[in-house]
Amino acid sequence: MKKQWMKTFLAVTLSGAMTAGVAMPAAAAEPDTSLSGKLVIWEGTSERGVCAEAQIAVLKEMYPNIDFSYEAKPENTYFTALSTAFQSGNGPDIFWTCGTKNAVFEGQVEAGNALPLTDLVDMSLFEKDGEPTMISEICYVDDVLYAVPTSSIDTRTVYYNADLFTDNGYEVPTTVAEFEALCDTMLEDGIVPLTLAGVDWASIMHTWDFMVCTQAGGPDFFTRLGEGTAAFNEEVNVNTLQKMVDWKNKGYFSISSVANDATAACMEFATGSTGMIICGSWMLSTIRNANANLNFDVFKLANDEDGKVYACITANGGYSINPNTKNLEAAKMFAQWMTTVEGQQTYINSNASIPALEETPSSDEVSTKIGMADVLLAANEEKVFLLGAKAEEYFEANIMSVFSGSLDAQEFCDNVQANID
Repeated sequence: MKKQWMKTFLAVTLSGAMTAGVAMPAAAAEPDTSLSGKLVIWEGTSERGVCAEAQIAVLKEMYPNIDFSYEAKPENTYFTALSTAFQSGNGPDIFWTCGTKNAVFEGQVEAGNALPLTDLVDMSLFEKDGEPTMISEICYVDDVLYAVPTSSIDTRTVYYNADLFTDNGYEVPTTVAEFEALCDTMLEDGIVPLTLAGVDWASIMHTWDFMVCTQAGGPDFFTRLGEGTAAFNEEVNVNTLQKMVDWKNKGYFSISSVANDATAACMEFATGSTGMIICGSWMLSTIRNANANLNFDVFKLANDEDGKVYACITANGGYSINPNTKNLEAAKMFAQWMTTVEGQQTYINSNASIPALEETPSSDEVSTKIGMADVLLAANEEKVFLLGAKAEEYFEANIMSVFSGSLDAQEFCDNVQANID
């Protein structure tokens, strides 16, 4: 029977009593007018703009004299834009980071662009036994806290147009074979099955993650990749990436997928141009905002070998403070507020995230369904980034060429492996 992975995650990693720590500012009964000035927040993906909007809406009531603003950057250009802003002395006061899931965060810390937060915030909401957990460990560099985590976990799923399925008599598939048969039937009916953001390395990677979980030997590969004992160019990984290319060549993905960014792919699905999209849990609110009238649902596919549903789960990220902010007190307020239940619940509610804390539940039925699986895998393709910056750089620069057909899947995986330090 399927189970909500969050309960397993909580039982294993987030049990224990609350510990004492730095005092956090409580929500004031009356507006606090002592803080003023500008506070600029940068979000790391376009779809995360809803998070900043929700946070600002709450904080503006609490701190009416602060001039809040935000920018939500496309994921494939965010880190470059952030580095450029810091180099020019125009970095944001608060910036989202995916933490040590890639090498960028450590580079920002080394460059002096992230303020140490260890003595500024209370982490007991996230670390009940006083030790880093899956969601908080990515916010530390050399045992120093440089970001306040967001209390959510990311995973991948298939979103599908429920009305289209009903109107055409399609049944929700449970296996890869059934999924491929469905795609073939859709094509026969003149319906494009899938869309993808083919210019966004992360979107391609997340679809690849999802597919590896369905393949014989895939879950074991991810487990070993997370442990650093797997070769990136192992057969199951190469063959699954090739399967994605084969799907494109069969016409499963829309013609525009090769040129789509994440926003365009989301819009293509949301407007009914395709029947499905494989993407992350974090896209739920974006799909809803793109078409409030779209009746959609989600599903996952079982593993070909044992029939279980596996889900890659990754910590989401966090918020850091620019040490050179011109409004340090307001920036500290934001970071401290994000360590409270109110701050984290605001975040969870804003984008229908899958919560990782009992204190910040989600009432969203679709979000809850996305977070269900038989087995959780705290690893995915991105784990190779921990094995070297060169491997990460090559991956991000070239995965799009595999999907477009200009680079062979085997050659790509061989080159990633060759670039591991």
